[in-house]
Amino acid sequence: MTKTPTVAGALRAAILNPLTGWRHELVQMPEWGDASVAVREPLLEDRAFWLEPLRLAAGVEPGDDEETARAKYAAVRPDEHVLASARLFVRVLYVETSAGWRREFDDGDAREVASAFGAAHERIVSTALELGNMKVDAEDDAKKPSAEIPISDSN
Repeated sequence: MTKTPTVAGALRAAILNPLTGWRHELVQMPEWGDASVAVREPLLEDRAFWLEPLRLAAGVEPGDDEETARAKYAAVRPDEHVLASARLFVRVLYVETSAGWRREFDDGDAREVASAFGAAHERIVSTALELGNMKVDAEDDAKKPSAEIPISDSN
């Protein structure tokens, strides 16, 4: 039995779809000409790419206790937080192309995205965090030790 080009092409597209197997959501963006984009849950390496600069900017060390780590993170400049959010944004935003769903930005685009970062970008980041079960309510955060801010490279 020979596969038709249409079936083979559809299988190839499914295999090469970077969203397959990951939680993702299509989001309408009226701010961007009503474009429809896909937001993927953050992977472990995305989380490290997002948080590592904050850890370094804060000077958090693996041996810091929670109170010390929180105090250090609180002292991080707002622009560092925006850059961190932009770093997550470039990792989780996908657009549909003629070749299928692809990331719109490379990692190196994070600073450029940070320079334009606003409410629409934040909505993408919030959606990604929700998809990855990483969005924590502030009140719940205070009650759960498992929701601590990561203070080591192993988190």
